Amino acid sequence: MKLKAFFFLAVAGLSVNAYSAIYSTDFSALVNGDNVAGQDGWVLNDTSPMSTVVPAVVGGVSVNYGGIGFADATIPYLPTLTTVDLSHAYGEPMVNAGNGGSSASLNFIMRTSIDGSAPPLQDTFGISLTSGASNVFSVGFTPGFDTNPLSPTFNDPAWAISYTVGSGTPQSFASSGVLRDSATSFNLSFTPGHFNLEIGGLNIGGATTLPSSTVIDTFHLLWTPTGGPESAGPNALLISGLTLVPEVSTSLLLCLTGLGFAARRRRA
Repeated sequence: MKLKAFFFLAVAGLSVNAYSAIYSTDFSALVNGDNVAGQDGWVLNDTSPMSTVVPAVVGGVSVNYGGIGFADATIPYLPTLTTVDLSHAYGEPMVNAGNGGSSASLNFIMRTSIDGSAPPLQDTFGISLTSGASNVFSVGFTPGFDTNPLSPTFNDPAWAISYTVGSGTPQSFASSGVLRDSATSFNLSFTPGHFNLEIGGLNIGGATTLPSSTVIDTFHLLWTPTGGPESAGPNALLISGLTLVPEVSTSLLLCLTGLGFAARRRRA
C-alpha cells in the first residue's frame, strides 16, 4: 500500500514538473503598442523595435496579439536586417522531437495596414522550431493571391503556405493560402517518427527522419521584407494563445525506472 502511495505521489510530482515546463502566453499583460521584445523572455535580433502588440477583435472579443512587422503605414522605423527574428526559448529544453510528445499551438493573423492608408503590401513570414542553430520544423508564408474565382475574396492578397522538416526541401501545404486579417489556428505536434500540422482546419502529416536525440529549444517568428529591409511593407505576423509543450516521455521513463528499482529493493 505504501508503495502504491509512493508511486502516485511520484507521478503527481512529475505531472506538476511537466506542467511547469509548458510556456504559454496570450500577451494579456501588455497593451497596444508595447514591444514584445525584452519582455517575458522574448528576444529580437534587430536593433529597431520591430515587435509589437496589437489588439484585434475575434468573435466579438478584443484579444491582444503580439508579433513582428508593422501594420500601420505611419510607423517611422524600418528593419535593419534581411530577416527579423523574434524568438522565445522553450520552457524546458528537454524536448525530444524524435521521440514525439512536443507541440506548439497558437492563433495567428497575417495583418495588413490597420488604418487603410497604404495598400496591403506583403512580405514573407515564418514560424520555426529550432535545435541550436538548426531547423527542426518551419512553416513559411509567402506573398501570393487568392486565385479561386468562386471565393468571396477572389484576387485578395493571400499568403501561400509551405513547410520544411529539418534540412529538407520546402513542401507546399495548401493552395488556398492564408487570407489577410483573418484569425487562423496553428497546431504542430510530433509523435515518434511523425509530425502533424494543422492550419485553419487544414491538416497534413508525414514522417520525420529527426534523430531521437533532437532537442527543440527555441520558437521563432520570422519576417523577411520583400525587396529588402528598406522596402518593408505595412504588414505583420501576429500571434496569440501561444503554448509550447515539451516532450516528457524521457523524464517519465526515468521516473518509472527509479520506481522499479525501489520496488525491487522493497521486495528483496
